[in-house]
Amino acid sequence: MVAEVWGTGVRARAEEGIVKREELKSCLEILMGDGERGKEIRSNVKNYRGLAMDAVKVGGEVYRSTMFEQLVAFKLQLDKVKKEAKGDMFAEHLKFGSNVVIDQDKEENSKTH
Repeated sequence: MVAEVWGTGVRARAEEGIVKREELKSCLEILMGDGERGKEIRSNVKNYRGLAMDAVKVGGEVYRSTMFEQLVAFKLQLDKVKKEAKGDMFAEHLKFGSNVVIDQDKEENSKTH
């Protein structure tokens, strides 16, 4: 698919499931060489790279997807909570998996009971 559909690779022929050194060398020479096919493949790779970069930048297709937006919103909310709690003596422990604040609450409850 990479070689035929996208034009971004070279198909290596395997003999009995093994790609021989000569075949691999031939494929690399095509990809890295100055021939038309190698130039075309490298050009296609650059084009797809550009499309991928556009898709993941702010405002791109991936960025606009609902799931990604929710993830970004969650991260921004988490950053806001951390920033607001910065003056709190337990702020450094506000991270996933931390139970320092919970332990503090337990300690205070045990002193009052």
